[in-house]
Amino acid sequence: MKNIGRKIIIIILVALQMGLGIKSYVVIKPLFAKIGANMISTIDQAIVLAFLITTLLVSIILVLLIISKQEKQIKPEIELITKSEIKDRNDQKLIKEEEKKRVQLLNEKKKLTINELAKDLNLNEGLQKYSEKVLINISRQFNIMQGLFFLKDQQDKVFRKVGTYAYYNEEDLREFTEDIGLSGQVAANKKLLNISNIPDKYITVLSGLGNSSPANLVIFPILQKNESIGIIELASFAKFDAFAEEVLMEFSLLIGNQLAETNKEKIATES
Repeated sequence: MKNIGRKIIIIILVALQMGLGIKSYVVIKPLFAKIGANMISTIDQAIVLAFLITTLLVSIILVLLIISKQEKQIKPEIELITKSEIKDRNDQKLIKEEEKKRVQLLNEKKKLTINELAKDLNLNEGLQKYSEKVLINISRQFNIMQGLFFLKDQQDKVFRKVGTYAYYNEEDLREFTEDIGLSGQVAANKKLLNISNIPDKYITVLSGLGNSSPANLVIFPILQKNESIGIIELASFAKFDAFAEEVLMEFSLLIGNQLAETNKEKIATES
């Protein structure tokens, strides 16, 4: 816009100068006639006219040179901006393609992981063996040190233990209802809870190396028709990342569906 404005101003100045030149000639010509041919010869008149025309032409040439110089300066800038815009667009396109590939690979990895978690799960073997197999499969994928599996009794709505992994405490595990304790809050909120930097001795795992305390805990609900029918607690020395959270929540839906199918078959058999 600035360059266009400059060109308009230059054109106006050139037109003004041409007008002044013509006007000067018109004014001077009668003066020549009044003064007389003896005082100012035809040659002198021609010289004055040539001077006016030359001045006008020189001015026009100078203006054209200025415009040409500006266009040469502007052109590289335009080319530079165009190349920069093209580069930005190509970079954005490349970033989008890389992000698309990353998401695709992540989804494929998630699918494979869930398939491994669901491997050899069979409710016909009973709830205890089923729940323990779930925890064993999770331990193979996320290297957990301890796992607990709770199911809700549909009559009194109390969550009770049905399976464990690497749990050596001889005391019976606590029972809980929704909103009671961390597990109860997870059941009520229907959302995974990921806790890091757990205080020492809060959880103890017994192994051949002695006693140790994992510093990371994940508690997630087993969902069935937007209802928490179970809770799984996992303890690990390694932090559970966002990928693990997504996988575990999708896996919880799969467990919920399997339990729902078993309940349907059980009800049908009893009927």
